[in-house]
Amino acid sequence: MPRSRLLIAAPELERWLDTPEALPETLQKLLARAQIAPLEGDVPIASALGLKNIAAAPLCRLADDNSAGLDSTDEEAYWLRFDPVYLLPDLTAVWIHSPAELDGSIEALAPLLEEFGRMFEAEGIVGQFCPSKSYGLIQLAEPPDSDFMPLSRVIGRRLDEVLPSGSDQTRWRRLLNESQMIFHQFRALDDTRQQALGLWFWGSGRLPTPPSLKDARMLAAKGVETLTDEWRGLARWMSLEIVEQSEYQPFSGTRIVHAGIADSADTLMELEQCWIRPAWQALSTGSLHQLMLVGTDRAWTAGRFDRWAFWRRAS
Repeated sequence: MPRSRLLIAAPELERWLDTPEALPETLQKLLARAQIAPLEGDVPIASALGLKNIAAAPLCRLADDNSAGLDSTDEEAYWLRFDPVYLLPDLTAVWIHSPAELDGSIEALAPLLEEFGRMFEAEGIVGQFCPSKSYGLIQLAEPPDSDFMPLSRVIGRRLDEVLPSGSDQTRWRRLLNESQMIFHQFRALDDTRQQALGLWFWGSGRLPTPPSLKDARMLAAKGVETLTDEWRGLARWMSLEIVEQSEYQPFSGTRIVHAGIADSADTLMELEQCWIRPAWQALSTGSLHQLMLVGTDRAWTAGRFDRWAFWRRAS
């Protein structure tokens, strides 16, 4: 029988590590007894699959045939993503508070988007917001000589600690500042909120030749429409069929599950009952050979005999 491997992505699961007693029983056991490995890069699930340096921006470009009207057929292009974020200043620093929803298809936002278009044009950059998305893409002929922090890893952090670095950092830091000024220019006069808005640049790169992953499927536990564009692009790049499936079922090969953000006790219990508990039992019978739980910055991997690794502790 072919080996079976199950990867379950539950973004933001790490937020519960400081209160493990709040986790359901089987999930506690898995986190305590599994082998833990850090995840790197823009796309945690790609890192969990052993795919190195897979950039988010070109995956997002693949998620939609109409990537902001850019030349999505140019396989030699490099891509960079930008997202609106809320910035919260205090007496000592500016903090990246949260992503901001900004639908580029809304007609009332047209003057704002045109101003961003002029900002990019003045910089000699081809970039714009994607239709009906809250982010945009930049198309580059050469890779930017800068390191960018993924959006998921800068939320809640000081801006000056996560700014782009490298020999080309001045350009992207300047564009971040200019974007704040443009947002402020279009801010309503009666808007008294302390938060400001700016564009966060990240996810730069282009994709290598896709790997071959036999007998693999991508499962959308909460519906295909809940998958992020990084996941949709990953499926398209790797030629993976996407199937809606709300709970564990026996299988052979590899299944990659997006189980939803682990943001409440209810979602944790649903994760436990629908996926973790039956997969844990399948490990004990040998019908499942490997179970991997994927968070935002780390993964927990268990095989059949890890169920009895009582000496390990979650961390």
